[in-house]
Amino acid sequence: MTRRTSERRFERRELAARQILEYLLRHPDANDTLEGISRFWLPHGGREWSEGEVWRAVELLVERELVVAMSAAFRSASYRLNREKAAQAEAFLGGSETRQGA
Repeated sequence: MTRRTSERRFERRELAARQILEYLLRHPDANDTLEGISRFWLPHGGREWSEGEVWRAVELLVERELVVAMSAAFRSASYRLNREKAAQAEAFLGGSETRQGA
């Protein structure tokens, strides 16, 4: 992978993560699987994002503890906002002024 490709992948992961976090801050009770995140949380039904890109964005948010992963037997993991980290989520987005429709 070239450096430019790697940078582009990182930028897309950050953008998808930001869009997911923006949705969660507007809808703090939201809880869904990766498929639901793609279809309902991302603009345009997530059509511009591959499954891998959505996974990497969610993984980034989980690593930063901004999103909590919940798993149950015989079901796909679901994800929700870590309300205890809402202030850090705002900081990740650069402040509340970046939240559209809030």
